[in-house]
Amino acid sequence: ISFPFRFNSAGGVATSTTSPDDFTHIRESIEQIIRTKRYERVMEPDFYCELDPALFENIDDTSTQGILAFSIKEAIERLDDRVEIQDITFEVDNEGEIIANITFLVKKYLKTEVTKIPLGGGSE
Repeated sequence: ISFPFRFNSAGGVATSTTSPDDFTHIRESIEQIIRTKRYERVMEPDFYCELDPALFENIDDTSTQGILAFSIKEAIERLDDRVEIQDITFEVDNEGEIIANITFLVKKYLKTEVTKIPLGGGSE
């Protein structure tokens, strides 16, 4: 199934056109993991990333950043064995939305990639 979820031109569910080892597919997987709340996937109760407790705290606080980074790293490494998280930093855009900058190693290719994922917290 493609991410984000959408319908194809025939009205059916669009499927991903990338292979599981494609960097685009891996980035999509990381975003799916981060954006899934606990118990959101009823049939997959272990598929989630616990961001809510810290997401609306002061992002300039190193403790808040540490909690968010730990939650993201733990979830990705628990759910996707294709990658190893190397670094997570945060920035805030002009609307106040928190952006996670995730540096990860794709184990199969020993190649480092960076993805930016909006976490929320702004004026949505």
